[in-house]
Amino acid sequence: MKAKHIINPIPDSEWKCPSCGDTDNFYIEESADCGIDDCEKAHEQDIVVCYACNGQWTLKTIINKWIKKNNMIQCPHCKGSGYISPPAWKGR
Repeated sequence: MKAKHIINPIPDSEWKCPSCGDTDNFYIEESADCGIDDCEKAHEQDIVVCYACNGQWTLKTIINKWIKKNNMIQCPHCKGSGYISPPAWKGR
């Protein structure tokens, strides 16, 4: 099965290990195969590794943890390709 592209909504300032909080040793280690040679896009199945605590997750899992931690919802205007906090949506 080919890897599915995904938009990574996590800002660089919040890119850190969900287990230990390390930012210096937390990387997308392995890019999933989507069938495009040298694809630069993010994929749901990309492997993210923290060398500080030896944790390993898929990129989709990391994004879902960030969304849950920050109480984000999918933006109704962009049909789910972006995320906003519920207070930002109230009253619109």
